[in-house]
Amino acid sequence: MPLVSVIVSVYNTMQWLAECVESIRSQTLSDIEIILVDDGSTDYSGAICDAYAEMDSRILVLHQENKGDSSAKNAGMACALGTYIMFCDSDDYMAPEWCTSAVELAQQYPEAMVSLTFADVDISGIHPSIYSEEEEVTVFRRGEYLKFLKSKYPFNVSSKIFQMAILKEYNLKFEEAVSFGEDFCFVASYLEKMRYIVLKNSKPLCFYRRWSTETLSSRFLGMRCFSFYQRENEILGRFIKESEKNEFRNWFFWTRGLSGLRHVLDPRNPEPLEKQKADCQEIVSSSEFREWCEAAVPEETANPMLRALRQGNFYDAYEPFMQWLKEE
Repeated sequence: MPLVSVIVSVYNTMQWLAECVESIRSQTLSDIEIILVDDGSTDYSGAICDAYAEMDSRILVLHQENKGDSSAKNAGMACALGTYIMFCDSDDYMAPEWCTSAVELAQQYPEAMVSLTFADVDISGIHPSIYSEEEEVTVFRRGEYLKFLKSKYPFNVSSKIFQMAILKEYNLKFEEAVSFGEDFCFVASYLEKMRYIVLKNSKPLCFYRRWSTETLSSRFLGMRCFSFYQRENEILGRFIKESEKNEFRNWFFWTRGLSGLRHVLDPRNPEPLEKQKADCQEIVSSSEFREWCEAAVPEETANPMLRALRQGNFYDAYEPFMQWLKEE
């Protein structure tokens, strides 16, 4: 029985797959199994997976029809034998200490969701997202989760480690009908079963590639993005103390509400401008946006963009909003 099962969902990433798999094979923790789930790739990714299985007895390959990332992860979990589960996207790569650091913290804090430091990687280089300048462990207990949300740690799965016993006890799986934000939903469901969050503040251990044309982050999301923010608001709200709800809504306005508008007005949006404006008007008229805006923007604000948004009128906010985007 391996200590850790590392699940890699694979779809058309042959140019990065070898780097990903090699980073996992090179972990300082050798007691792992590596499950490569080829989700109906149409390039040579499936063949690369099979070649690695012949090279390393720790590697198991599953091939399935293209059903999406969530289905691939669920398929990997269904046959995983490890005490712990970790995930890695096939166009990302991990530091050699990734598994070791996660397991050490999971064993030290068995009632915690463990999260590791990560870095974004793009054509300009590596961009660490570090919570603390010095290597240390930060603990967020229930009632302190707003601090976690306002840190730079995302609700993705590659920077986390999951106890197989918890996943089985509560039958936690990825929602296969969800095409955006599936990691968030899975992590939030897991977090509800744990007592606190532990963050490993160190040099980056997870490296997320951001320039792949195949990754979801590069696709146009439009109104789907705001729909996800609405669900995120509902789920995260369950973790927030009543006394911090106003601060939470203020944070949501600046990080989610305005981002939702930005996604609709993305230059890749094929819809006519009037349709884009109408969609933005739908956003600012929603009960969630109204709540966030009222918490974040004073009623007497002199800012024309914020004043129009607070009044629920995107059409008057459009020009100053576009100017604001240029100045960001």
